[in-house]
Parts: sequence; C-alpha cells; structure tokens
Amino acid sequence: MDDRMSRYRTAQEVGDAVKAHRLEKGIAQEDLADLSGVSQECVEALEAGNPCVQLGEALPVFEAIGIQISTTGPSAAPPSPHTVLLRARKMAPAQRRVQVAAARLRTTLDERLGRSTPPDVKALAKKAL
Repeated sequence: MDDRMSRYRTAQEVGDAVKAHRLEKGIAQEDLADLSGVSQECVEALEAGNPCVQLGEALPVFEAIGIQISTTGPSAAPPSPHTVLLRARKMAPAQRRVQVAAARLRTTLDERLGRSTPPDVKALAKKAL
C-alpha cells in the first residue's frame, strides 16, 4: 500500500495525491485516461477532488499510476445481519427489501457453515418487511 494514500481522508486529498503520482510519472491526464480506460473528464474530476467520482472509475486510475488501496481492522468486516436489519428499519421500502434479503442470505449461509444465528436476528428479519 502507498503510505501517502493511507493518511488521506477527503476526496480533495485523494485527488491531490493522484495528481502528484501522475506528475511524478510524467503522464498527461489524457494518457492516464487511456491507460486506465476511463474518460479524461473522469481523471480531471478525480484530481479536482470531486466526491462523486465512481469507485469503479477511480480504481483503474489508481492501478495505472501504482496506487494500492487496502482496508484493515474492524471496519473491513461486513456488518452483522442484526446491524443490517436495524439499519433497514430507517430505509425506503425498496432499499429495506434488498437489505433484508442480504441479511437473510447471510443468516442462511452462517447456518449452513455451522455458525449460530441469534433468534432476535430471525425475528427482526420477519418484522423488517
């Protein structure tokens, strides 16, 4: 992982780092866009710190200039089905259905793998819809 990237917390800081890496390598924005398979506008937006740049567009740019992104620690673990279901209560109906289905799937997989599922998770899944 690039140590410089690990300390950036805003889209602007990431954009500045991308631009610095690109300039270090002597690559023009247009060439970086070609190398990474995205539009030049995407590279411009990423470097400008636009927080709306899609991750699917940013990752190829990172790869093209040698930036690696990784996550570690507890934040990298997926939320438990219980947490997902509690959050689903506050969502719009369509989002809630997706989250409940994901929680049910994870619960089913946990059971098949021999992991226990708390009874309250099953009850929440029934109530959530």
